[in-house]
Amino acid sequence: MNNIFPTKYIKITNNYSSSHKGIDFGWSSSYGGSNVSVFSINDGVVYKTEIQKKGGYCMYIKHDNGMVSLYAHLKKNSYKFKVGDRVNRGSVIANMGGTGVVTGNHVHLSLYKNTNLNDSNKVNPLPYLYANDSNIINSSTKAKYKINYESNQQSSNNNTDNSLKVGDKVQIIGNYASSSTSTKAVNKKLIGATRYILKIYQGRNYPYQVGNTTGVSGYFKANSLKKLS
Repeated sequence: MNNIFPTKYIKITNNYSSSHKGIDFGWSSSYGGSNVSVFSINDGVVYKTEIQKKGGYCMYIKHDNGMVSLYAHLKKNSYKFKVGDRVNRGSVIANMGGTGVVTGNHVHLSLYKNTNLNDSNKVNPLPYLYANDSNIINSSTKAKYKINYESNQQSSNNNTDNSLKVGDKVQIIGNYASSSTSTKAVNKKLIGATRYILKIYQGRNYPYQVGNTTGVSGYFKANSLKKLS
């Protein structure tokens, strides 16, 4: 699955270079202002949060492909998830802010090849990011940078089923994305288990939060669940 951009409005204010190993995304008063939502670029688990002197409030997400994304200069106390939480592509993880050493509100995105969080392990995020119909691209950014685009079919989400509702009793018939880690052993144990739909997150890759009175069992796609009468 393609990585998406971390903001709906795409305005690159500082590109990747040897001295700036990431991309800065700005904002527009016409599209949400300076404290807009910041999105996870892909499915993964919150790996780390910290407050840096230069980067301010930061969140790291370890993605299912092993890469790690860093979001810096986030608004103070705007984290929507904690370490260990499962996030999906497009999950709102925080708000854009101006924490750390900045000249104004923006979000800095860095991308690491793996969990070795050193500058030497960073790659230019831009070739790994894809815009879709939900994005508004700043005209100067469009003219200056090569932006990848994913097709409407790729960007659409077909993982929800209108017949499934919160509170429905379901049988687990397929794999899931755990709230922390996902293993074949855990998946296998859950196959055939009966649970209830606790929440539905529209637009997520695994939109159905399923569990029971003891807690959340995992996050599923529609084709991994069978509704029981």
